[in-house]
Amino acid sequence: IMRTAMAEVVAQDSTPNLVNYFDLAYADPSPLVLCDPATNTTIEILSDDGTRQGDVFSLKVFCKTLEAPINEARKEAPVMDLKGYVDDIASVDASLEQNWRFFSALRQHARTIGLEVALQKCEIIIPAATTASDEEIIAQAKELGMTIVDPRGCNPLSTARHSRYLGAPVGDDAACSQFCQDRVDEMTPFFAALESEHLPAKIKQVLLMNSGIPRMNFLLRTVPP
Repeated sequence: IMRTAMAEVVAQDSTPNLVNYFDLAYADPSPLVLCDPATNTTIEILSDDGTRQGDVFSLKVFCKTLEAPINEARKEAPVMDLKGYVDDIASVDASLEQNWRFFSALRQHARTIGLEVALQKCEIIIPAATTASDEEIIAQAKELGMTIVDPRGCNPLSTARHSRYLGAPVGDDAACSQFCQDRVDEMTPFFAALESEHLPAKIKQVLLMNSGIPRMNFLLRTVPP
């Protein structure tokens, strides 16, 4: 997401001193530190796009910046229901075509703020009672390259024991537990890198605060007790 688009939203916000805070936090590029545990080396990359992890106002600014593209997409392709949590968006409509129209419009308008909708991460969730034929669903889904989650288990559609709704796993206990384990496995190399004696303590603290804790928070907010 472009910081110029974020700055325009901040300029219209009524939060006291938010403009001054934004200038202080985002006037200069953000240093991104990459650590290679195999060689015990670090690489610093400067980023001048997107919000900064750990920034207390990042969620507010990101969501407010994303509002305009979503509202414009809804005007072009209204859907029955729309839910969102930060960058996880779920649209509900009786018509598959209308859902696709909405996402096509969202992709177009999101680009105006520098945001790209990753179709490979999108899913079409088909209710078991749908009357659309498998062939129709497959043909339309292929046009967008979307994944199909089909609880009916009908071939040749792909089947799944779980899906995700607003980032949270939905499915049987075994599938949700595996989802959690997969996320833990993904984080293991990151936390292992924090134990490197070659990584300065200050960088470890920054990485833990800006990346490690948000990842753990993701599991806590998406997985039921």
